[in-house]
Amino acid sequence: MDEDILPKDFDKFEEEIWKMTPEKRIELLERLPENDQIRLLKANQLNELGRYEEAIECCDKAIEQFPNSKYLEKGIQNEKGEALENLGRYEEAIECWDKNIKHFEKELKKSTDTDGPFSSSLSDKAETLRKLGRYEEEINLLAKIMEIDEADDSYNDRFGSEHTWWHVAGRLNDLGRHEEAIKLCDKVKH
Repeated sequence: MDEDILPKDFDKFEEEIWKMTPEKRIELLERLPENDQIRLLKANQLNELGRYEEAIECCDKAIEQFPNSKYLEKGIQNEKGEALENLGRYEEAIECWDKNIKHFEKELKKSTDTDGPFSSSLSDKAETLRKLGRYEEEINLLAKIMEIDEADDSYNDRFGSEHTWWHVAGRLNDLGRHEEAIKLCDKVKH
């Protein structure tokens, strides 16, 4: 692999670097000229290594350097949100998830091919809301995933709709709303 130039076939490049250790990936990415894809990949690797502050810095530089990148809302905000959440900076993470959600809502109007990343952003935000104890907001967001799933046969969240139903029923039980949880479970069984 030529380490001084950007790869022409980025998908093949990504396949190859996943065979390396995360540390080696970072070393290689550091040597390559920067573009939005390299920044995104680097932020992902920094998150994987638990180097969250560096991941946030990498994302911020990408946002500054490549403000019109298609990867900005699609991936860079996601990586930044993940790093912020891991640092306990939940409100800032929610801002990133909101940017992703807004992006994917627009994209879903054009094509349902983005439903996986969209539900991932919704799920990530729901998880952050749970960590903040904002359970009603979490339930409402998970309900949104279920509505999308019910309305579109081709839609599937990253875990499958049963996973989302299970979380909502569990949260309703946690809040003492047992009758609602039972109705939800009955609905799923059918």
